[in-house]
Amino acid sequence: MNNLIEWATLLKIRYKIIFINTFILIIPLIGVIFAFSRLHKSFEIEQETISLETNLTRISENLNLSQQIAQMTMQSILLDNTLKQYVQKITDNQVISLQETMTFNTAYISSIDRIVYANPYIHDIKIYIEGEFLEIGTRLYNASRYKNQDYISNLKESVWNFGVSNNFEYYRREDVDIFDVDIIILTAPYIDMSRKQVGIVEISIPTQYVIQEINNENMFFLGESQFLNGFDLNQLGVIQTPDALIGYVYIEELNDFIVKVNSLDFMNKKISKMANIILVLICVLVIIVTLVINKTTTILFKNFYEILDAIKNIQQGNFDIRLRDFGQGEMGELGESINILVDNIDSLMEDIVARELMVKDSEIKALQNQINAHFIYNVLEAIKMKAEIEGVYEVSDSLTHLGKLLRYSIKTDFCKVKLYEEINYIESYISLMNFRHDYDITLQLQISPEILNKEIPKMSIQPLVENALLHGFSQLDGKSSLYIVCKEDSPTSFTIEVLDFGCGMSNETVDILNQRINGKILSHKDRGIGLKNVQDRIKILFGEEYGLNIKSQQDSFTKVILRLPL
Repeated sequence: MNNLIEWATLLKIRYKIIFINTFILIIPLIGVIFAFSRLHKSFEIEQETISLETNLTRISENLNLSQQIAQMTMQSILLDNTLKQYVQKITDNQVISLQETMTFNTAYISSIDRIVYANPYIHDIKIYIEGEFLEIGTRLYNASRYKNQDYISNLKESVWNFGVSNNFEYYRREDVDIFDVDIIILTAPYIDMSRKQVGIVEISIPTQYVIQEINNENMFFLGESQFLNGFDLNQLGVIQTPDALIGYVYIEELNDFIVKVNSLDFMNKKISKMANIILVLICVLVIIVTLVINKTTTILFKNFYEILDAIKNIQQGNFDIRLRDFGQGEMGELGESINILVDNIDSLMEDIVARELMVKDSEIKALQNQINAHFIYNVLEAIKMKAEIEGVYEVSDSLTHLGKLLRYSIKTDFCKVKLYEEINYIESYISLMNFRHDYDITLQLQISPEILNKEIPKMSIQPLVENALLHGFSQLDGKSSLYIVCKEDSPTSFTIEVLDFGCGMSNETVDILNQRINGKILSHKDRGIGLKNVQDRIKILFGEEYGLNIKSQQDSFTKVILRLPL
């Protein structure tokens, strides 16, 4: 199972779509086939049940009609005076002449023959009379010829029986198999004019006229005692089994059921065949739909796979690739976004290379300055000693400050320094500038003690102070102050503000200067480490969210804000 899931996850997205759509199509169709088969089977069984009930109703009606005809014929025979007079002579042992016999045969027996021959619902009529007489034709017989003599003596009323014919005598159902029944026999006792039973009359009904299907194995008579208990004997009904429908109707006069069994095998095979045909058609439909989906997804995902190939090339380092215009849809937006992404990557790579070159160049220049500073520092120490010997202490102090500046510049770690080290450097720098230009500038410090040990880029405050001295105080006379304020501005950063109340700058000049620092406007050739150099080094070391910003007002003040991480 895990292997199957892993295999499915590795499939391309269009194949996943094909499989999902196929399953979405197959599952409802299988349900439709199952529901259709059940509904169709229910409908077929309902129709078969109706047909079976109709057939049994027709058979019951035909049987009732034939029974009524047989009973009417029986009543006409039992009440016929001609037959009664002739039978009375037999039972009274009177001599019957040949002429009387021929007359009776012509007058009565022939009429019975006509009834039998003219009515398809009557198979035969036989009259059995006790006594000695001349048997006439095939209608009037001596009772001694009847096989079951006890049956004659015990018969007290009309009864119905099933049997088979053997051209003369009828064998009743107890002597034959129920599937061999071909006649229905109505038997009644014959009472002479003296109210004495002297024989019986049998009228047989041919089942092939009444119940055409009776000779089939799926239809037969079944006695009440042989049938299942619990069914209403006054109604017809149908019992459904998995393989057949069993229909039954009760015939009250016969005290028997007519049972018909309709097999469901043919219907089940028919439904199964239809379901198989539908299943084949659905499979063909699924194949066609799958091919259509495959072709459609191939067309739809052509742009997607083209974009995917481009991304793979970009992953391999090919940043020269550009995607074509895919239009206004989602693929068009994705392709345009990837092109913009590649352009940004190219730009970032160029910036990184330029910054790395600038850092290397700065390191080389700083190393060169460090080498020169060693020589100058040694010379200055010699001059300082001579000045102290001569008693020129102002010159000696200035040389001391200059030595501190040189010592700071020749430190091996020229990338980052502690904040207090940079401040010490600034104090020496201010003292030298006062000595050199005859300034009277005081340095005012407002620094939070907790950030004195924070690391900042080396020589990041000095260019700010130098610009303030050269441009802010150049046109001022008298005593002035330069303020450096260091404080936290957020839980993750702090600011260094260099503030002078000098001549200030116009808004236009400030905007141009900020753009030049951020590289939006090309600056003139640098003379030393300038503001842009400080800005670039901060962003390289700490990120784009840090750097410096300039605020100023004409004839009022200039503030340079340096933002760094804690």
